[in-house]
Amino acid sequence: LSPKPKLRWDFSQRVSGTGGCNAFGGASVFGLDSLRLGPLAATGKACVTLPGAQEDRFFRALERTRKARLEGEQLVLLDASGNPLVRLLPGN
Repeated sequence: LSPKPKLRWDFSQRVSGTGGCNAFGGASVFGLDSLRLGPLAATGKACVTLPGAQEDRFFRALERTRKARLEGEQLVLLDASGNPLVRLLPGN
């Protein structure tokens, strides 16, 4: 099993985290009803995963994020049409 992806915000509207293997960081831009992440830069570790695996899907979801909403304790990242891309739980 790969380590779970993680996403963190700091107070300067920057995001960072890991896709499970590679670390990443970048900007986040909030609007009244919008959220954009990126551009994101990731480390280039040679990970033992297949193309399209967890990390690739997570990074693509972050790039496609245009909105977000809270559902209980989950942060749900949404595409421009409001379709869920990824659900995140609070971490340690």
